[in-house]
Amino acid sequence: QQPQEEKKVYTGQGTKIYVINELSNDVWYINLDEENVIEKIPVGNKPTYGYWDSEGLYIANTGDNTISIIDTYRNEVEQTIPVGETPLGIAAIKDEIYVVNVDDNVVKVVNKETKEQTEIANFKHPRQMVINAKKDRLYVTDADSNEFSIVNPFIRNIAKNIVAGTTPESIAVSDDETLAIVTNKDSNDISFIPLKLGKESRRIPVGINPVHVVFVEPENQIALIALKDEHKVAVLSLNTFEVIKKIDVDTPTFIAMIGDRAYITSHTKNKVYILDTQRLKIIGDIPTGLGPFSIVVKENSD
Repeated sequence: QQPQEEKKVYTGQGTKIYVINELSNDVWYINLDEENVIEKIPVGNKPTYGYWDSEGLYIANTGDNTISIIDTYRNEVEQTIPVGETPLGIAAIKDEIYVVNVDDNVVKVVNKETKEQTEIANFKHPRQMVINAKKDRLYVTDADSNEFSIVNPFIRNIAKNIVAGTTPESIAVSDDETLAIVTNKDSNDISFIPLKLGKESRRIPVGINPVHVVFVEPENQIALIALKDEHKVAVLSLNTFEVIKKIDVDTPTFIAMIGDRAYITSHTKNKVYILDTQRLKIIGDIPTGLGPFSIVVKENSD
């Protein structure tokens, strides 16, 4: 058992996170410095991914084909909006919310004010989505075409499709937008894609069912990959392109980076594990609701 002094992990910044619990149909708002739950917010059926901006928190409810818009000042759902079939990835840019609809093969675009909906089409079972730092590109994994798509959100089109491995699931893009890493769920590997090159440069085996990937701080030159069915988190060297370590975590589904700490959801243990990325060691955990699926970091929290 970890010593108590290692259990508390202070960020020193009043950092708060939202943990999206798929099986208890709620979102837990947690103060990391105190490791206490501020609020438990009921949402729709089978919530999966979320996105926070200064106007609210947006949650994709995969089980009932809706999104929940949460007022983050009152910590309650202010509106539930029907969208397409199987909403999963979600993001927002300015006055629009972008929702990946897996079974409709589109990214739905929802106007925050009017709630009018339009679509970006021509996907084949899209899965997850990230936004670049400039917020002028969406990156979407496309499971059935074994590609990932670079999307211009403003003119509503796919700018480029890039071939990856079998059933691409998640994607991480470096802050300088030079490199993308795509996890390929069914080929148990990852694709390295230099974005200026515009195609895969190498493919690396990592382990069973890689479902999420994040870059650690650039100077560390590592990435972390959640291997859901292997019950591990793989540590990948970006210098040697090899897995240098695997860390035991039961059914990891998502990794959030805050400074030199990684917060990892354990879907079966109902916890968020805390990983020290300097020592590559689990140093504590935080209880959650049932089936924690992903984490949203609230930036510039008071």
